[in-house]
Amino acid sequence: MASRWLGSTELFLCALAHGACSAPQDEAAHSGTSPPGLDELRKQCENQVNDGCVQLASKVSKTQPDAAVRIFSEACDANIARGCAELGTAYADGAGLSQDGKRADEMFVKACRLDPLFCD
Repeated sequence: MASRWLGSTELFLCALAHGACSAPQDEAAHSGTSPPGLDELRKQCENQVNDGCVQLASKVSKTQPDAAVRIFSEACDANIARGCAELGTAYADGAGLSQDGKRADEMFVKACRLDPLFCD
Protein backbone atom coordinates (compact mmCIF):
# COMPACT_ATOMS: atom_id res chain seq x y z
CA MET A 1 0.00 0.00 0.00
CA ALA A 2 2.87 2.41 0.72
CA SER A 3 3.98 2.38 -2.90
CA ARG A 4 0.45 3.30 -4.07
CA TRP A 5 0.47 6.23 -1.65
CA LEU A 6 3.80 7.49 -2.90
CA GLY A 7 2.79 7.08 -6.54
CA SER A 8 -0.27 9.29 -6.13
CA THR A 9 1.63 11.69 -3.93
CA GLU A 10 4.35 12.06 -6.53
CA LEU A 11 1.72 12.57 -9.24
CA PHE A 12 -0.02 15.16 -7.09
CA LEU A 13 3.23 17.00 -6.32
CA CYS A 14 4.12 16.95 -9.99
CA ALA A 15 0.79 18.59 -10.81
CA LEU A 16 1.52 21.24 -8.18
CA ALA A 17 5.05 21.82 -9.45
CA HIS A 18 3.84 22.33 -13.01
CA GLY A 19 1.10 24.76 -12.08
CA ALA A 20 -1.85 22.44 -12.54
CA CYS A 21 -2.95 23.41 -9.04
CA SER A 22 -2.61 27.12 -9.39
CA ALA A 23 -3.54 29.60 -6.72
CA PRO A 24 -6.40 32.01 -7.33
CA GLN A 25 -5.54 34.65 -9.89
CA ASP A 26 -4.04 37.18 -7.58
CA GLU A 27 -0.70 38.82 -7.07
CA ALA A 28 0.78 35.69 -5.40
CA ALA A 29 -0.15 33.53 -8.39
CA HIS A 30 1.51 35.94 -10.79
CA SER A 31 4.65 36.30 -8.68
CA GLY A 32 5.29 32.53 -8.73
CA THR A 33 4.83 32.10 -4.98
CA SER A 34 2.43 29.67 -3.34
CA PRO A 35 -0.48 30.67 -1.13
CA PRO A 36 0.41 30.93 2.57
CA GLY A 37 1.11 27.52 4.11
CA LEU A 38 1.18 25.64 0.81
CA ASP A 39 4.98 25.41 0.69
CA GLU A 40 5.12 23.93 4.20
CA LEU A 41 2.44 21.36 3.38
CA ARG A 42 4.27 20.47 0.16
CA LYS A 43 7.45 19.86 2.21
CA GLN A 44 5.56 17.66 4.66
CA CYS A 45 4.05 15.68 1.81
CA GLU A 46 7.43 15.30 0.11
CA ASN A 47 8.81 13.99 3.42
CA GLN A 48 6.00 11.42 3.50
CA VAL A 49 4.10 13.07 6.35
CA ASN A 50 0.78 11.65 5.23
CA ASP A 51 -1.49 14.12 7.03
CA GLY A 52 0.47 16.88 5.29
CA CYS A 53 -0.55 15.33 1.97
CA VAL A 54 -4.20 15.28 3.03
CA GLN A 55 -3.97 18.92 4.12
CA LEU A 56 -2.30 19.84 0.83
CA ALA A 57 -5.00 18.01 -1.12
CA SER A 58 -7.66 19.84 0.92
CA LYS A 59 -6.15 23.22 0.06
CA VAL A 60 -6.22 22.56 -3.69
CA SER A 61 -9.33 20.37 -3.91
CA LYS A 62 -11.33 23.15 -5.61
CA THR A 63 -8.83 23.48 -8.48
CA GLN A 64 -7.71 19.81 -8.66
CA PRO A 65 -10.59 17.67 -7.36
CA ASP A 66 -9.49 14.48 -9.15
CA ALA A 67 -5.97 14.59 -7.71
CA ALA A 68 -7.31 15.50 -4.27
CA VAL A 69 -9.78 12.59 -4.31
CA ARG A 70 -6.95 10.14 -5.11
CA ILE A 71 -4.99 11.39 -2.10
CA PHE A 72 -8.08 11.33 0.16
CA SER A 73 -8.91 7.80 -0.96
CA GLU A 74 -5.43 6.46 -0.34
CA ALA A 75 -5.21 8.26 2.99
CA CYS A 76 -8.52 6.71 4.01
CA ASP A 77 -7.26 3.27 2.90
CA ALA A 78 -4.26 3.92 5.17
CA ASN A 79 -6.69 4.68 8.04
CA ILE A 80 -6.04 8.42 8.19
CA ALA A 81 -9.28 9.83 9.58
CA ARG A 82 -9.04 13.21 7.87
CA GLY A 83 -8.61 11.47 4.51
CA CYS A 84 -11.86 9.58 5.12
CA ALA A 85 -13.69 12.74 6.19
CA GLU A 86 -12.46 14.65 3.15
CA LEU A 87 -13.40 11.74 0.88
CA GLY A 88 -16.86 11.72 2.47
CA THR A 89 -17.22 15.41 1.67
CA ALA A 90 -16.12 14.79 -1.92
CA TYR A 91 -18.76 12.05 -2.29
CA ALA A 92 -21.41 14.27 -0.69
CA ASP A 93 -20.58 17.19 -2.99
CA GLY A 94 -19.79 15.17 -6.12
CA ALA A 95 -16.36 16.85 -6.28
CA GLY A 96 -13.90 14.79 -8.32
CA LEU A 97 -16.23 11.79 -8.45
CA SER A 98 -19.91 10.95 -8.76
CA GLN A 99 -22.11 12.22 -5.97
CA ASP A 100 -23.04 9.31 -3.67
CA GLY A 101 -24.73 10.02 -0.33
CA LYS A 102 -24.48 6.42 0.87
CA ARG A 103 -20.74 6.25 0.18
CA ALA A 104 -20.30 9.68 1.81
CA ASP A 105 -21.98 8.38 4.97
CA GLU A 106 -19.71 5.32 4.97
CA MET A 107 -16.63 7.53 4.79
CA PHE A 108 -17.89 9.82 7.58
CA VAL A 109 -18.57 6.78 9.81
CA LYS A 110 -15.09 5.40 9.12
CA ALA A 111 -13.51 8.78 9.93
CA CYS A 112 -15.45 8.88 13.19
CA ARG A 113 -14.36 5.34 14.12
CA LEU A 114 -10.73 6.24 13.43
CA ASP A 115 -10.76 9.51 15.36
CA PRO A 116 -13.60 10.81 17.57
CA LEU A 117 -12.71 14.38 16.53
CA PHE A 118 -14.45 13.59 13.23
CA CYS A 119 -17.72 12.57 14.89
CA ASP A 120 -20.66 15.01 14.84
